[in-house]
Amino acid sequence: MTRAVQQEREGIALKRRIHTSDERMGAAVGTTGHAGQKDITGAPSPTPPNAPRKNGRLSREATLRREAELQLRDKIHELAAANERLKSVLDELEFQHQRYVDLFETVPEGYVVTDAYGAIQEANLAAASMLCVPAVHLRRSALISFVLPDDRQAFRDLLVRANQQPPGVLKLEARIRPRKRQRVFPAQLSLFAVQRYDGAVSGLRWLIQDISERKRMEERTRQINAELEWKVAERTAELRRSIQELESFGHSVSHDLRAPLRAINGFASLILESSEGLSSQTRRYLQLIAEAGRMMGSLVDSLLSFSHLSRTELRFETVDMKRLVNSVVYELRQSEPREREIDLIVYTLPQASGNQALLRLVFSNLVS
Repeated sequence: MTRAVQQEREGIALKRRIHTSDERMGAAVGTTGHAGQKDITGAPSPTPPNAPRKNGRLSREATLRREAELQLRDKIHELAAANERLKSVLDELEFQHQRYVDLFETVPEGYVVTDAYGAIQEANLAAASMLCVPAVHLRRSALISFVLPDDRQAFRDLLVRANQQPPGVLKLEARIRPRKRQRVFPAQLSLFAVQRYDGAVSGLRWLIQDISERKRMEERTRQINAELEWKVAERTAELRRSIQELESFGHSVSHDLRAPLRAINGFASLILESSEGLSSQTRRYLQLIAEAGRMMGSLVDSLLSFSHLSRTELRFETVDMKRLVNSVVYELRQSEPREREIDLIVYTLPQASGNQALLRLVFSNLVS
């Protein structure tokens, strides 16, 4: 735009020069007349002595005039081209401005422009609808006037931070009370400060979002979590009761069965010791009875151990599986009758990570 104005000024100066040259040429012609022109009597006009010098001056002025006209024509063309470029720039600026206005007005969330102190300068249609005030009437209103009194101190702190901290998005959840209606809705205020070249805040940009639905979902989620926690606690209590009943049953079974088993094993051993006069078949039956009693005792012990699993702390460690299996096999051999020969081959086993007590119980039940 500055270059176009400068070119226009140069064109005006050229016009003035041409006008001055025309005036000088007119004055010269009126003084000297045309060379060789006859007067009324028919006699040729006398040629003054200084006519050649004046004709030369007129020729130079005509040349200057033509040069000035050519320069003026060039300047006019340049000025027209500059005007076309300026018109294109203005059209582009108008297009960009209209696009900004369309975007500003059609944003589904409330968008508000304020000064550094929170006085509203512009507001889009969504913000006007949220606050129940026409956009024109929102201007020069304080945005804090729509915030509930309990949340205004946090709003002021947000303004202070926006004016002191480097540019960035700041957020605040506050309750908004629109005009002409009493329904208060929770909103999230997103704030961005615009700074001048010297670092001072020239304005604030606010994005206002109604988060009522999000708050309802969060409350519903909290209720569901509370119900789940209550159900988990209830199921845990039921599980504890079941475990306690299982432990009580295990103790009862072990207590009630151990006495008859001891009696059976004891009487069978006594009969075998005084087995004089008994047939081999009878002694075999007694040995089977004693063996079955010992197996029944082992099952009772396993049942009692299983009932204690719920109270066993699971501590993981590196377990030598081959050594563990050999230990289990040795204990089983000691508990088995000496007459019973069992060939058990234990191949190389890798080390594993687990609870050694539970792994021992697994291999004991498996091998036995």
